[in-house]
Amino acid sequence: MKFTTTILLCLAAVASADEIYLNQIWQISQSETPGGDPTSELLTDLAPNGTTFSKDPVIVSSVFQLTTTHRTTGQEHLLDEKTVSGYHPQATITIVTKDPYEAIPRTRVDHPFTVEYTTSGIITDDPEAPAGAKGVNLERKVTAYGADQTQSNEDTTYSIVSQDTVSSNGEHDLSNVTTAIPSSDLTTVHGEEVFSIFTLDTREDEDGNEVFSQLDSATVQILPIASGSISGVTKGETYNQIPTLTISGVDLYPNSDTYLYFYKTDEPTVNGRIGNNKAEPIAPVTKVWTTSGLNAAITEDGGYTLELRHETVLDEAPIVLASTDIEVERGIEMKGSVISAE
Repeated sequence: MKFTTTILLCLAAVASADEIYLNQIWQISQSETPGGDPTSELLTDLAPNGTTFSKDPVIVSSVFQLTTTHRTTGQEHLLDEKTVSGYHPQATITIVTKDPYEAIPRTRVDHPFTVEYTTSGIITDDPEAPAGAKGVNLERKVTAYGADQTQSNEDTTYSIVSQDTVSSNGEHDLSNVTTAIPSSDLTTVHGEEVFSIFTLDTREDEDGNEVFSQLDSATVQILPIASGSISGVTKGETYNQIPTLTISGVDLYPNSDTYLYFYKTDEPTVNGRIGNNKAEPIAPVTKVWTTSGLNAAITEDGGYTLELRHETVLDEAPIVLASTDIEVERGIEMKGSVISAE
């Protein structure tokens, strides 16, 4: 079967900076002659996103590799790989989360995600069909990021969690998937999971090695749960003047809002918020900041509850990272007399 395929480009953030990275697609085509060498064709100087056509028609099987290369250092990254063939099954896979971030699917460790995949071309009614035509292999692998790491790199090591054979055509999904990244404290997990679909039979790569052809792959980032603290006041203390507060936020979710919220403990309608801090959009951040505005914001005496609130796209209501209670008494008076010694 001879056909030309349209290639959808969706490069990761590392490849999106203008003039810094060279984006390329390699089309590695298997020979029509058994035992023949594969041929490679290159599509280069691609935009950060869009569509383009394959260099050559796919006759037997072609592997498309999406790469980006730093123009100064020459460091190359393989961003994605897909196989198109006229003789074995096809598959696509996507990962869905509540976070609308477009560069890569991501979620927090306490929020599950969904894996959706579609298979076609699997032969289900011919016992004599080749084994490679009777199904595909769904693989799941995970990795935890190192300190200060925000994405995988060429040296990343993955652990395979599962490999399952899919032998039916149609739409499939894995719902409410929770992370399989191992950790002694799941609240601090930061890493990624990769779901890939491979053929059951092998092909020969450019080095002559037998490898399974990847039909499609999808990655989801797993981010940690934020934590925080409020310091500068003592729980239960009475204040005539509220001092400057120090706020600490750890692993604040990307694009989140974190702020100090206060309300009168026995009259919650008397409330307000100060000191909003907007997190960067790409990765979790840890920040420390101060706010001196609470003294002016609280105008009535009484008991107050202070909460460090954290709002994200994942949660319907703000998360309280820390809280404390204080008393405010502005009307403290000194009573006594002045006695003259004359």
